[in-house]
Amino acid sequence: MRLTQREQIILMEAARLNPGPLAEWLARWVQKQQEVGVNGTFDLSKIPVPGYPKMPATDSGTSQAYKDTKVEREAHLASIGYAEMGINQRRAIRRMGDTTIRVIEESDLIPENPNCWLGTHEVEEWKDGSEDHFLWRVIGTWASGQEIKKWGCEDCAKAIAKAHPEAEVHAFN
Repeated sequence: MRLTQREQIILMEAARLNPGPLAEWLARWVQKQQEVGVNGTFDLSKIPVPGYPKMPATDSGTSQAYKDTKVEREAHLASIGYAEMGINQRRAIRRMGDTTIRVIEESDLIPENPNCWLGTHEVEEWKDGSEDHFLWRVIGTWASGQEIKKWGCEDCAKAIAKAHPEAEVHAFN
């Protein structure tokens, strides 16, 4: 597709006003078209597509406990009672340490198998089919920017909520 000079100007202005990977790619497209000239052709697929820069965990909006030094992180964990928690809850906190947690919510779903994916453990109460136990969902973003949606038990979800005070917690009771 060939762009007129006016269309090139419009695209370059839009790229200038809205910086990002797409804007960079559009600018490279216009630049390549200008290089080959009016009657020249080029392969559009040969223009490299820039990706989003990898953001370190310190810039991703994660919980304050995981932004600072190890001493501050350990102090935060001590303040939430980390040492007194069960091994499964401590494991869940460590697994979700470098994430940004937006929502922790109780669902109306009943687990089909007795495994909690937050703390990676088997929940004995879930084996008893005579009583309803509901799954909890944790929604957020990994430090890499990938969306996270994990399901698990109430104990692990509440432990993660303590470690991530920025998260909204929604429970039925």
